[in-house]
Amino acid sequence: MVHSRLDPEIQYPEIKTLDPDDKDMDAAVYEVSIKGIIIEIATGNEKYNYFEKNKIIYYPIYLLRGGKVSSQIGLYETRGGSLEDYRDDDGDIDIEKLGEPIFYASTTKELLRNNEHLKTAPGDDDDIDGESEDNETDDSETDDSETDDSETDDSEGDDGEKGTTGEDAADEDDWEQLPKEIDGKTWIETFLGEEGYGIVETEGDGDCLFNSVRIGLEKTSKKTTVAALRKILADNATPDVFEGFKTMYDSAVKEMLNLKKYLHTLVEELKKLKETKAATKDVVASKLIIERGEEIMNSHKTALIEYRNAKSMKTEFAFMKGITTLEAFSAIIQTRAFWAETWAISTIERALNIKLILLSKQMYTSGDTGNVLQCGQLNDEGIAKAGIYEPSHYILCNYLGLHYELITYNGEGALTFEKLPDSIKKLIVDKCMERGSGPYMFIPEFVALFRKLKKKPVVKDSIEEMHTDLFDPDTVFQFYSKSDGSKKPGEGAGETIKKGDLNSYTDLSVIPQWRKKLSNFWEAPFMLDSLKWKSVEHYYQASKFKRENPDIYKLFSMDSDSISIQMGSPPKIFKLSESPVMAKSAGGKSGKFRGKSIFGRKVVLDADFFTGRSEVEMKAAQTAKFTQNEDLKALLIATKKAKLVHYSRGSPPIIFNDLMEVRRDLALLE
Repeated sequence: MVHSRLDPEIQYPEIKTLDPDDKDMDAAVYEVSIKGIIIEIATGNEKYNYFEKNKIIYYPIYLLRGGKVSSQIGLYETRGGSLEDYRDDDGDIDIEKLGEPIFYASTTKELLRNNEHLKTAPGDDDDIDGESEDNETDDSETDDSETDDSETDDSEGDDGEKGTTGEDAADEDDWEQLPKEIDGKTWIETFLGEEGYGIVETEGDGDCLFNSVRIGLEKTSKKTTVAALRKILADNATPDVFEGFKTMYDSAVKEMLNLKKYLHTLVEELKKLKETKAATKDVVASKLIIERGEEIMNSHKTALIEYRNAKSMKTEFAFMKGITTLEAFSAIIQTRAFWAETWAISTIERALNIKLILLSKQMYTSGDTGNVLQCGQLNDEGIAKAGIYEPSHYILCNYLGLHYELITYNGEGALTFEKLPDSIKKLIVDKCMERGSGPYMFIPEFVALFRKLKKKPVVKDSIEEMHTDLFDPDTVFQFYSKSDGSKKPGEGAGETIKKGDLNSYTDLSVIPQWRKKLSNFWEAPFMLDSLKWKSVEHYYQASKFKRENPDIYKLFSMDSDSISIQMGSPPKIFKLSESPVMAKSAGGKSGKFRGKSIFGRKVVLDADFFTGRSEVEMKAAQTAKFTQNEDLKALLIATKKAKLVHYSRGSPPIIFNDLMEVRRDLALLE
C-alpha cells in the first residue's frame, strides 16, 4: 500500500496489472524521466474510488515497453473539480498539471532500466482519426558499424563523401555489439575505462540541472541554492530571450493546428475514395483509386509524425502558455515549470564563472559513443567579444535528454582544470576543438592543451572564406545516419547557432529526423540515368562501376533483380538494391558485406572515378534526391545558410560543400 499525499486516510493498493476499465482505451503516451531513467508511460482513465468520501480522483500510471503495457507502477492524484482543468488542447490529460506522481514500492530502478526507452524515432501515440502508424524495422542501426572497405585513399565514408572514413571502423565480427556496463561500475567509468566516477541522482522535477550545480558547488566557496540559480536566469531574461521562447511555443501551436486540419482533410478524402471504389467496377479505375489511396496513406503517415513532433515541441515549451510579457516570463523561470536548456546553462556558467561538461548516457547506451560528449555552443556575446573565458571550476553532468545528474570524480563535484581527469581533457580536445570553434576555444588552458597534444596551431577551417556564399560559419548543423532526432537545430552534437537566429529554424525543428534525412544513407527513391535508386549511397557506389562494368552498375538500382545475401540468426535477407549499407560494402575495396563476397569475384572500379568524376556523381545524386522529393527539398532549404557538416569518428567533421551547393541552387529557384 502507498499513502496519498492529499489525504492521509487514503492508502492505495499496489496493483501491477492493467485495470479492466483501461483495456483498449486510446491513451496518450508520454516520455518522462524517473530516477534518471527515460521511460514511456501512459495514464489510465480517472478513478473515483475515493471521490464520494474524500473528493480525490486518481489515474493509474502504466509503464510501456514497445508500445504495450508492461506494468502499473504508480498513480497521479488530484482533488475533485473540473477534469478539463487537467487536459491539454487535444483533450489528453496533461500530466504536468497533476503534480508529482506516487510510485509503488515495487517500482525499482531495475524495473525501469529493463523498460528504458531509447528515443530513436517518434512514438506511436496521438493517433488521429483512428489511423495508426505502422511499425517499421529500421535497418539503419547497422549501417555505421560496417567495416570501412573504402579505397586506400579514403575516398568514401559511410555517406560516400570524398575525404571521409568510415564512421565506425569496428571489426565485422563485432557488428552487433553495443557497449555494456561492467558490474560494479558506473556507465561513465566503463565508457572512459577509468575508475573514480560516481553519479549523484537528482529528482526529475524541473530542478535537476539546478540541483546538479548546487550539489557540485557545495564544497567550494560558490555555494548556492536552486532559488538563487533561477533568480540569476530571471535577472538575465532579455526581451530577445523572451521572444525566442514565445516564438518556439507559438510556432508549435500553429503547426499543430495546421497539421490537424490537414490530417482531417486526408481522412475525409480517404473515406470518399473508399466509397467511390465500392461503387466502381472498372478495373483500371479501381487501380487508380487504390494508388491514390496509398498516396493519401503515405501523406497521412508523414503528417502524423510531423504532428507528434510539433506536439513534442509544444510540450517542451508548455510553460509559455499564457505568458505574454517579459515580467511574466521572468516569473515563470523561477518555478519548476521551466526546465533548464542551452540558454539557461550558458547564463549560469557565465554568472558563476563555471563550465558544465555534459556526457550523454543516451548516446552511450544507443552505441553512439562518438557523441557521448556534448560539446555545446557559445551563447554568450560577452565571452565572444572578450575572446577569453577562464572558469574556476568544471562540473560534469550525466545528461539524459530530459534530465541531468551530477557526475563526481574522486568524490568532488566541482573540479579545477588541474583536477579534471586527463581522459576528459583529451576527449574535449579531440571532439570539441578540431574545427577551431566552440566554447572551449575561449579557455586558455584548453587551447594550450590542444597545441600540446595536436602539435599544431588552432585554426578554423581554411576553406571557409572560399565558401561565404554557401554558408554562415557561425551556424553549424552536424548530421549522419544515426543522428539524434530529439535535438533542436543548434543543440545537436558538434553544432552551433548564431545568437538570435534560433527562431529562424522553427520550420526545420518540427521536421522529424531532419538530420538523418540529410544523410546519403536516407532512403528516398529518385530517378537518375533512367534508373531508380533507393538512396544517394546506392547511386554513388554504383557509379564506381558505370564505365567498365555496366551490368554491375545496374545491380545497385531498384530496377534490377539485384543480389541478395542471407545471414544472421534469425536469418535476414539483405538486398543490394535495398540496403545502403550493403551498397557501401559493394563499392569498397574488398567487395564483402559482413565477411561475404557480394559479387563472388573481384570487380575492378572504374579507373577515372577518383580523378574528379566522384564529385560529379555525388552532386548529381544529391541534386536528384532533393529535387524529386518535395519534402526533402523543403527540409534542405529550411537549413538556410547553416554550415552542413558530416560527423566522422575520430576526425574533424566533413564539410558537405556539394550538399550546400544543391541547397543554394534550390533556394535561387524558389
